[in-house]
Amino acid sequence: CQSLQWITSGQKPRWPGDSMTAREKKAMKRRLPTSSRMRRISGWKRTISATTPHLDAMVEGGSYGTVRGEARTAWQWGQGWSGTASGSYQRSDGATANSAFKGGKGFGTLNYDGSDFSFNLQAGATANDFGANTFYSAAYPNQWEATRRYLISARAESKGRVHLVPQVSWVRSLDHFQLIKGSTTGENFHRGDVFTAAINAWTQWALGRTAFGAEVRNENIYSTNLGDKLSVPEGHYTHAKARHTGNLWLRHAKRWRHFDAAASAGVSLTPYGTSALWSLSGGYTPAAGLHLGIGAFQSMRLPTFTDLYYTSPAQINNLDLTPERAVTYLFDAGYMKNSWRLSLQTYYRAGRDIIDWVWREDIGDKWHSEQTSRLDTYGIELSGGYTVADGFLRRVTLSYGYITTDRNSDIIAKGAMDYMRHKAALAVEVHFLRRMSLALTASVYDRNGSYTHYPVPGDPSLSEVRDYEPYFLLDGRLQWEKGICRLYVDATNITDSRYCDLGGIPLPGAWGTAGVALTIGR
Repeated sequence: CQSLQWITSGQKPRWPGDSMTAREKKAMKRRLPTSSRMRRISGWKRTISATTPHLDAMVEGGSYGTVRGEARTAWQWGQGWSGTASGSYQRSDGATANSAFKGGKGFGTLNYDGSDFSFNLQAGATANDFGANTFYSAAYPNQWEATRRYLISARAESKGRVHLVPQVSWVRSLDHFQLIKGSTTGENFHRGDVFTAAINAWTQWALGRTAFGAEVRNENIYSTNLGDKLSVPEGHYTHAKARHTGNLWLRHAKRWRHFDAAASAGVSLTPYGTSALWSLSGGYTPAAGLHLGIGAFQSMRLPTFTDLYYTSPAQINNLDLTPERAVTYLFDAGYMKNSWRLSLQTYYRAGRDIIDWVWREDIGDKWHSEQTSRLDTYGIELSGGYTVADGFLRRVTLSYGYITTDRNSDIIAKGAMDYMRHKAALAVEVHFLRRMSLALTASVYDRNGSYTHYPVPGDPSLSEVRDYEPYFLLDGRLQWEKGICRLYVDATNITDSRYCDLGGIPLPGAWGTAGVALTIGR
């Protein structure tokens, strides 16, 4: 099920300093209407510092019965002790058929920062219930899902010449899915646990900074669908599977005058064998504000339990999958001066044994988990902007991204072919009448690939393949701010564009919310 991808993703170990996650994952899931995009535009979502006790709170409501509330606080006491806590709740009737949702989350931290060591404890929980519309298969328009997640982690760091960093974590994920809401057809229950323990260390010396570490990870799942069949069921669960992995790594980085360089090497121990992983990067700063960088990174992704085992009336699993592997080559350039910034990133990713769900008519019009021998991806991202703290015009940014692959376009796949081929965005923010501001973002999207459209929802006998069409979105926020209070109105898809996201899911036309936010103690 979709939520289990998060706990069983089999991600490669990330060496300190790697930043390839965003470049390697170009998926966008906008299944349900939320105001998160508007908060990114306006900057409401702030990083909380625990140095001064304070409270951030907001409540908003709007189209489709959408209501959201959130509160965050941070405080400090004693010598070196601090903590944070946050909670939120949101609900909506949904913008399209069977897309209503409700959910909440809570998160807290306890921190200690002393002269000899620091310590951090985190705990959190989320709960979400939502109509999944046609997310997993357009032939079934009345899907429903409920998820629960719990997290506990602890981390410490010594402050001697050699910094030792032990850390442990536990994540539990519960999932209840119904292919047809209120029916046992295609119904699944899943419970996944991920336990991780690691010990890392680093030291700074004359030749740079050296870091090394080791990690062990245990993933296990109990399910009605995923894993090997149990001889004796445990409650809902009739299947189970466990997987153990380990990682060892070493990294060194050095800065010298206008140059910087880093290299890492590691070993990943998995049920599929032992794999070597590595990364190389270098940079040059020829002038103030200008930096040029190059890099090469090897990565690996294990098949998820969903890839290996998930079978439904619309999907067929594949037990013969092996790990994905890729090498990514990157060049980036960035320039900053006064209020101006420019950046360029371009990359080539040579992927091998890429896993995806592919539409197969020869096995009864179903999705089949398959592996492609190779998938080469090319991409470029350009952005620039102007930002100031005073005056009428406060911010102007322009960005463009392009991705292409060498994969056969005749294949209908859920992930590898449905990437955002072109995306361009222009954002402008102005301030006026002392306390008023207006932020607008105009974006053009062109998604590659196609999807299966069902003219009669729920009738799989009538279908047609449609290509994704380019679309334009205009979003805005009008805001008034004085002291601790901010009032705002968000408008999303102002031009009422009609468009589909991944899987051909129709997304809402024009909609809006209004809210009030308070910041106390800053």
